[in-house]
Amino acid sequence: MKRVKLTYTDLFILVSLLTLVSSFIMWICGLGNINQSVLSPEPIFCDFFYHVGYASAGADLYSVSDKVCFPPLAYCLYYLVWKMNPAPATIDPGDWEAFRGYENNLLILVLYSIVSAILLVECVRAYMRDSGQGRKTLIVSLLIICSYPFMGAAIQRGNMIVITSVLIAYSFLWIDSDNAVKRELALVFLAIASCLKIAPAFLGLYYLFDKRYKEFARLVIYTIILFFGPFVFFGGMEGIREFFNNVMTLAGKQDEYSWNTVYGFVSRVVDGKVSQAHKEILAAFSRQAFLVICTICAWMTGDKWKRIFFLCMVPVSYVSSNYVYTLTYFLAPAVLFLKEEGAGEAKRLIPSLVALGFGLVFSLPSWMNYVFADGIREGMFVILFPATALMAVWTIYRFFVSHKGRLM
Repeated sequence: MKRVKLTYTDLFILVSLLTLVSSFIMWICGLGNINQSVLSPEPIFCDFFYHVGYASAGADLYSVSDKVCFPPLAYCLYYLVWKMNPAPATIDPGDWEAFRGYENNLLILVLYSIVSAILLVECVRAYMRDSGQGRKTLIVSLLIICSYPFMGAAIQRGNMIVITSVLIAYSFLWIDSDNAVKRELALVFLAIASCLKIAPAFLGLYYLFDKRYKEFARLVIYTIILFFGPFVFFGGMEGIREFFNNVMTLAGKQDEYSWNTVYGFVSRVVDGKVSQAHKEILAAFSRQAFLVICTICAWMTGDKWKRIFFLCMVPVSYVSSNYVYTLTYFLAPAVLFLKEEGAGEAKRLIPSLVALGFGLVFSLPSWMNYVFADGIREGMFVILFPATALMAVWTIYRFFVSHKGRLM
């Protein structure tokens, strides 16, 4: 009888599928529901319509609220949504519920979500096809879309991070392509992602660490053009000044109760064990140390998916005002891992743990609500941060072992 080979992709599917099925069983048995267990406490689609409302202010965009913190390229898209409908009576730019209920805005959001999902599926298909795993595209894609980071946070809030994460995944799909046009599109897509959410700009370090200096220079040029060009429509130089004031105001808000940021995680762990002053110092130091360690590990590793993983950790958890939907940034390193390692038989411990880890990130683990006081939001990062620390130690160890002769 032919032996069934369990691959790393199978492990990813197994853990993600089991959590999804177990969640449905728990809800059927009356152990919570999707609203209590998974979805964000924020109102549905609020992120999308908050910013459609802000964009309706046009040239006065960045003076409407200090919450207007995205680059103007993102607001060009939100303004397009606003202009697709018939001209309404005056609506207060801050009244997001009025924008959600106005005319065809919900239909437009549904269409945006469908397009984003199709692009995600096609991106996963391209990664999986390259490694001979095309038949597993649909199940992997559905599990990712139905996972907590996507369905429970990003899609539920209508956040632009969905399309941003897909653009990043496409960028790293084509970054080493033999086709010059695709390699250039990889630069453009990463520049667009950076001009939608800012934080993905950190991923541009990949080109520096890979010693692709000319491409890095072009990436910087594309980003500058796409970042500053649209300010023409949103206040010009005054809009630039107000934008950076808003960003600095938001960046200065340290959320010591958020599990999904380094600052909040450390604050939670040491809360009650040290004084308030020492807690703030320790959390702030840990945040900067996290940035340095992730950057060093990204430079040290020779594995493409690991480099992207460490670079992604920064937009996921460095900014102290981040929300849990930043986990969607792991789309790129997860599918790249499945492409590079997924087809192999699950015999080695480290890749097996990585496959299980990515499967857990892109899962719907309602059981965490009965294990952790703050549910999934706590459970995800109680596992993620220590796992990242262990991966960093392993990466540094392997670097020094492989360079022992040259460092002695």
